[in-house]
Amino acid sequence: MIYQVYGSNSKQLEHTKHTYEMASTSKIITAALVNKAINEGKINLLDEISAYINLPTRNFYPTIAELLTHTSGYKSFYFESEMLFNGLIDRNIYYGIKSKKIVNRARTRSLPMDAYDYKYSNYGYALLGAVLEKVYDKDYTTLVNEYAKELGLKNTGIGNTNDDLRRYTKWDKNDAYLASNGIKTDVMDTLNLVNLMMNDPSFAGMSQSIRVIGEDSSINKKYHINMDDIGMAWNKDNTNGFVWLSGTSENYSMYIGFSPETKKAVVVMSNMPRNYRISSTIMGTRKLREITGVIKKNGTSN
Repeated sequence: MIYQVYGSNSKQLEHTKHTYEMASTSKIITAALVNKAINEGKINLLDEISAYINLPTRNFYPTIAELLTHTSGYKSFYFESEMLFNGLIDRNIYYGIKSKKIVNRARTRSLPMDAYDYKYSNYGYALLGAVLEKVYDKDYTTLVNEYAKELGLKNTGIGNTNDDLRRYTKWDKNDAYLASNGIKTDVMDTLNLVNLMMNDPSFAGMSQSIRVIGEDSSINKKYHINMDDIGMAWNKDNTNGFVWLSGTSENYSMYIGFSPETKKAVVVMSNMPRNYRISSTIMGTRKLREITGVIKKNGTSN
């Protein structure tokens, strides 16, 4: 595993393992905790969420699998009063929203029984965090930090990382949306995590297809970025043979992708705004296509 650090105008810098926000790639950690609970017999993928959290008796609630694959029918998020104040002071809109409100929203949000199409949902992963808290009887921050330690990821977690960069998103340690967007890490921890995903049998189920989604926009197609299927948080690119996920926050972006066949992986981490120059997803996909031999370095196809 090798890495390189770059500064302004591609200037190579010292090999420092800076700490970056995972942003939406935090969902990999949440999904991995769900996978752990499945392996331990504490959670069943096909159970409705009402099997784990106290909800009114109704005909239908989404399953764990539907939350993991963004096919629950839930929106990306639901407005809460905290969001108004957060917006007024230019703070992370999810700050201060606790698990109790996330669960209450599920109690009051009625979904008709149906098979829903893919619709990206931060709320769904916040709800998965609430499920994990009930299953393990621990708060989500404690769960993540203990799990990272168990996996040997020394600078991955919530509130216990070596924050050496600036402009991190402000969170409270008990915020529900941490499960969707709130974990931080460094490059070697991320590479070690991907290594586990590729080679440890206990993680094998995470990258297996659960739903066909076919979310290929014209922009994605232009850069050979494919979202054909989805597993436990991971997008599956069947054309290139990749498993990947990316995420952006206000000041950070991240891409993680690997080839299960060649056992090669690429991680791109940036502490620049989400729309700064070329996105980490475009760079990561391009590099992964190169090192796996999908394209030659001059850009031609093999």
